[in-house]
Amino acid sequence: MTQTYLGSDMTTYCELALKIEPGLDVKQTLSLFAVEQFNGREAVPIDSNQYNVDNGLNDLRAVLKPKIGLITFCCRYS
Repeated sequence: MTQTYLGSDMTTYCELALKIEPGLDVKQTLSLFAVEQFNGREAVPIDSNQYNVDNGLNDLRAVLKPKIGLITFCCRYS
């Protein structure tokens, strides 16, 4: 895992990332991930670049990084 320090807060990014391919339906893909991994109903947009994917626990977020073509995952705890 890599860690990024933002002021006094620490955010840990998972080593796993998904590549954004042309035509990928991001919300549908992340909703499938939420259902399969967290028994959620769907991925919930937090803002234009972040989704809650862990069924409301707010411990794992999907973070879109369109400039590098990836969906990364940010963990609240390491």
